[in-house]
Amino acid sequence: MPVILAEKPSQAKAYAEAFPKGGKGEGYINIGACEQFPKGAVLTWGVGHLVELKSRQSMNRHGNAGASCSFQ
Repeated sequence: MPVILAEKPSQAKAYAEAFPKGGKGEGYINIGACEQFPKGAVLTWGVGHLVELKSRQSMNRHGNAGASCSFQ
C-alpha cells in the first residue's frame, strides 16, 4: 500500500479531499480504493522541516556536504 507524505497537516487535509474517504487515525488518513490507488493508500504528514538546506560554505568541491553521515 503506498504511503503519501505531506509536508504539514493542512497540506495532508487538502490532499485527502481529492480522494475517497477511508478513515482517519492519529497521524494518518486512509485513502479508500480509487483509480489512482486501487488498493488504497495511507496519507501522513511531517511536523517541522523535512529538509534543511546546507550553506554554500559547508559544501565540498563536488557539491555535497562530504562525510557528514556514513552508510554501512
